[in-house]
Amino acid sequence: MRRSTGARWWLRLLASLLIAAGALALTARKVGTVPDSFALPLWALPAYLAILVVYFVTRAWRWAFLVRAIAPVPTRTAIEVALAGFLWIILLPWRLGEFARPLLLAEKAPITASAVLGTVALERITDGLVICGLFFVTL
Repeated sequence: MRRSTGARWWLRLLASLLIAAGALALTARKVGTVPDSFALPLWALPAYLAILVVYFVTRAWRWAFLVRAIAPVPTRTAIEVALAGFLWIILLPWRLGEFARPLLLAEKAPITASAVLGTVALERITDGLVICGLFFVTL
């Protein structure tokens, strides 16, 4: 008997949350307690996580928009690949994970990795220009 795709997705989500909770518990046990001077209010962590989710989903959606200009890739596929790519950016040194998105999308969609690499470069250039603009606005 095969599980439905939705049930598998929820099972994977549950497994990943359990692994994350276990890693967090091990880390908390090794680190110990935090002095009161460094304590945060209870709302700070959920607020930070919510902002982080919005940031990554917005960035993934923006990259999906760039990819759709090259090939007809479903938005959901592009966002899934982008989020997996962000994980590789965090895990690999020197931002080598930037190459993961083109390679992953080339496996899932009818598009070459070299074409997608151009969108990654364009995204990085755009990010740099926005940061420079924000710098000059704050002066």
